Amino acid sequence: MPDRVLHTKLDGPGLFLFEVAGQNHYQPAILQLLQGRFQESEALESTAQSAEHYVTAILRSEPSNPHDCNAIAVEISGLKVGYLDRLTAAKLTNQSKRLGFDRIEATCKAKLSGYRSHGDQAAKVNVMLDYYTKQMKRSESAEQPILRFEFQVEYPRLDIDPEYAVVGSNLKFWINPSRPNHVLIYPTYDVHYSQPNTPLGRVPSDYVLPIVRNISTRGMYSAQLAAKSNDGWSVVVELTSKEELDKRYEVSRKARSQFVLQAIQKPFKPKKPVQVTFELPAIPLKTRDRFRVKELPSTEQIVETEATRLTVELLCVRTRNDIKVDLPVEFLIKIKRLLLTRPEIILEVCELRKVRYGESMWCDAEVHHQYDDGPNVEQ
Repeated sequence: MPDRVLHTKLDGPGLFLFEVAGQNHYQPAILQLLQGRFQESEALESTAQSAEHYVTAILRSEPSNPHDCNAIAVEISGLKVGYLDRLTAAKLTNQSKRLGFDRIEATCKAKLSGYRSHGDQAAKVNVMLDYYTKQMKRSESAEQPILRFEFQVEYPRLDIDPEYAVVGSNLKFWINPSRPNHVLIYPTYDVHYSQPNTPLGRVPSDYVLPIVRNISTRGMYSAQLAAKSNDGWSVVVELTSKEELDKRYEVSRKARSQFVLQAIQKPFKPKKPVQVTFELPAIPLKTRDRFRVKELPSTEQIVETEATRLTVELLCVRTRNDIKVDLPVEFLIKIKRLLLTRPEIILEVCELRKVRYGESMWCDAEVHHQYDDGPNVEQ
């Protein structure tokens, strides 16, 4: 009677955190799959070449394997690249047998990666699967806007200078590009371009998934060294999801828009000239030249903008030249308020400064505050 085979598909979160076991014995096969894909690596400061390739792997039971009857081999394009670890293979095999099948044949997305130094034909290559184990699911944080936890650092560097990281100092994580399930911990001031210099240790496997997900989805994290002892170090982490950051930003944006809309409707009568600095083309100007504001952004544009400056069209009264300059949004709000009590706005040049090695200059200007009537109001 032929074996009954369970055909299935293993899905993951797209983070490729599951490392194929025994792949060191299959480096030539993995290198063959990456042939022709190595390119100059900016992340490695052009001292090496890197490669990355996404494929579909076949996970196939090997019941006749002399070392482990539950063994599940990983194959890509007909080439064996390694095995699932014993624990995962045993769980999958037992699950298939409970369903009445003799062996399993599954598909799973895989990521091939590698790097090699210039002039070196040998390369270090790696295979990661996009597989989601139950252990990983226990540390899942996708549905939690804010997740806080504390862990003991794995492989702590107890031999380094005590001043390198003190209790209460901020820490950062670095994800190894070729082995993303290895997340290293560094002080924030260790800013070496491709890889920080001296790791304090490694994140335990139970906490790798939420940290990698947070970083890869552009969330925000904070990490601090909570305690140090001769036995190891403790780190406190807070992860904020991108969804939560987006919500906070939207609340902040609406509050700012409401504030600006209310402010822009109040007349502004300052007790001294309103000053502004802006960059403009290198045109023939003189101190005390005047600019008439021809066209301002609309109130809606000012209220809704996320920029710090907006474009305004000015007319030089002496030369009759039209120019466009970018003025600070805060200054434009004041201009809008001034226009509630006067028919037009005139900017008077106070000082001109040339930009070194450029074809533009900085202009310091001011709007005078003289009024015919009404009390002075300053905000």
